[in-house]
Amino acid sequence: IYLLNSSRQRQKQRLAELEVLRLRQERTIAELELRERLGRDMHDDLGAGLSALKLRSEMALRKETDPAQRELLRTLAGNAGDLMASMRQIIWAMNGGQASLEDLVVYTASHARTYLADNGLQAQVTSDGPWPGLQLDSETRRNVFLIVKEALHNVVKHAQARTVQVVLRWENGLHVEVRDDGQGFSGAEGGGNGLRNMHKRAAMLGGTLEVRSEGGTAIVLQVPLGPAPNLRSIVPEAGASAPSRA
Repeated sequence: IYLLNSSRQRQKQRLAELEVLRLRQERTIAELELRERLGRDMHDDLGAGLSALKLRSEMALRKETDPAQRELLRTLAGNAGDLMASMRQIIWAMNGGQASLEDLVVYTASHARTYLADNGLQAQVTSDGPWPGLQLDSETRRNVFLIVKEALHNVVKHAQARTVQVVLRWENGLHVEVRDDGQGFSGAEGGGNGLRNMHKRAAMLGGTLEVRSEGGTAIVLQVPLGPAPNLRSIVPEAGASAPSRA
């Protein structure tokens, strides 16, 4: 009788564990479906509205002769284009399921080239491998990309730089460097919401973020992503590209 009761108890416990696992899987699937639905809605509704706003602003700009109005329309069209680019980045980051490390590297490198060129900076972006055939979840992709995006934004906004180097390579994990030849980093390392958020995201990834002032500023991110099987090289310009600003 004791053995029978013990067996039944273990069976009940196992069934309870399976039920908890099933509920977790259902929640995960529901979250992924919600993200994908939100992404589609943003693309179809917000994307269409912003595209129309940008187009109409550009059409009005071609007809307008007043300098003040032309500048206003030019700013409006530029802001609409920036919002469209940001929206596409958000949709990419929200995309559920797995994507490869290579996809993340190519996307991030392409964004860096486009963003720096659009802001009049000389970009030296290196992202050739070899890279491991790792699959990353959406949260990992999102946090890595937003750290790099914020680092580039800080260069454009604060550094007064002319040249920016962006390096992505595999070094016992994902290693990212953003270096500029600007005025260097002033103030405490923990200052500023942008920098604090970068540190928080790096911690969420289980990685480290260093800020160095060495003839400019260097942001160094190291993210441990596990073993590196199936290494292969990639061409930086190939594959997925960052959203255009058109």
